[in-house]
Amino acid sequence: VIMMSLLQACFIGVPLLALVADQPAANFFVRTGILFVTCTSMLCLMFVPKMFYLKQWRENERKKKRNREERERKRKDAMAKAAEAGFRESTIRKTFGVQSVLGDGSHDGRAPTTSIRVSTEEAEAQCRRMSELGMGDAESSEYGGSFHNR
Repeated sequence: VIMMSLLQACFIGVPLLALVADQPAANFFVRTGILFVTCTSMLCLMFVPKMFYLKQWRENERKKKRNREERERKRKDAMAKAAEAGFRESTIRKTFGVQSVLGDGSHDGRAPTTSIRVSTEEAEAQCRRMSELGMGDAESSEYGGSFHNR
């Protein structure tokens, strides 16, 4: 487009200069028109690509900023969830003593998982009582452990 405008200025301007050589006002306007079109086309050749690049760069910066803000928001949400889960776990421990939340199952649709913490001595005593009463062997205790009398 720019090169065509230069060629057009030359193909139209040079014959027009020959036609208006004896009229000073017309000659002046034709010369200034040729110079204007030539200079404008050269400036467009240099600066139009820069303007397109600048526009694209601004759009990319906006996208990066949006992505950065979204990542920051997600990170803050995750930190808040983790803090809330930690608070819940510590509250459950303080309230019930032996029960703690291992996972809330929200990521895979399962129900919350809990575990009961029992000291080794308690488990061994439970196994002894069960074996004394003949309720089965100690291997299949309710805690799933294998505690033998030492």
